[in-house]
Amino acid sequence: MFSAHPKSKPEDHPAADHASLDTPCAEGRLGKTNFIHYLSQPSRSTKLFKRGEVINSRIHHTAIFVGSNVFMIGGQSSLDNSTASLQTTLLVMDSSMLVVNEQKSTKVSVAGHGAVPISDSKALILFGEKSIAPFMLADPVQQIDVQTGDISSFNIKGTAPSARYAHTVALVDNKVYIIGGTNATNVFGDISYIDLSSNSWNMINIPRQAIAGHSTAVVGKYLVTCFGFDNKFQLQNGCNVFDTINNVYVNSRISGNPPTPRSYSSMVTNDNGDKVVYIFGGLDKSSRGFNDLYTLNATNLPNLTWSPVSLSAKSNQGLIPSPRGAHSAVMRS
Repeated sequence: MFSAHPKSKPEDHPAADHASLDTPCAEGRLGKTNFIHYLSQPSRSTKLFKRGEVINSRIHHTAIFVGSNVFMIGGQSSLDNSTASLQTTLLVMDSSMLVVNEQKSTKVSVAGHGAVPISDSKALILFGEKSIAPFMLADPVQQIDVQTGDISSFNIKGTAPSARYAHTVALVDNKVYIIGGTNATNVFGDISYIDLSSNSWNMINIPRQAIAGHSTAVVGKYLVTCFGFDNKFQLQNGCNVFDTINNVYVNSRISGNPPTPRSYSSMVTNDNGDKVVYIFGGLDKSSRGFNDLYTLNATNLPNLTWSPVSLSAKSNQGLIPSPRGAHSAVMRS
């Protein structure tokens, strides 16, 4: 698993104001140590990582595999909106050599967005914000060629959902799903998808609790969504399961002891079909960070089972990622 470290300054009421939360600073519960983690500004030893140059910190970015590389797109420099700037350069990590470099020639002005790969060189960037001050939301969909750095519009038939950020996106069977999010005034509970076969928008009319700052993982044909905050900006620790075959939410029985409520955690799954979701970090109601690691066993979907991952006493403490939220993570096979 890879993750990126936020460096930030507190805000008074970040969730309602900007759907961003404060500096991760709590003593979170500790996860297991087989993390390979990248700190934008190194503060401890890390495992295996190499860096070609000093790279500025960023949060509210996305990290996706395109081919054999991990591309980190967009983000912002801190959570203090009076001083924060968008991080517009593209970060590229060779997943075999674990070398991170910055493509300064590529400029992507977006944060709080979603991204999915659609070919060996192209990805879609969905929604987000394109300016912090003044606050401006981004176009619904942009296409980026990560090899050339070219950014272009991506024409989709039909009516796009409302502009938003702090949503999640997921790709299943050539369909890009968009779940929840906020526009800084309203928190959305809708779900829609882009059918890449017909390049068309599709709205799924099933009322659901409004949610933003949440996390979503793909497990087979299901989307598992957990955590986030509701339309009263109250943090959640429940999970919903969406069936992409029938386009419905399904009842789920959840057992085990779940993590405490949080937002902006990361959720990733293996490609080996073991149906285990890994959850790391996030931010609590006081905007303090966690560095705990949980698993969510999805073998018997739609039923789920939580388990904390215990830390071995022999673990090298210097390799444990620091508490954080609004980071990104990908699973490396």
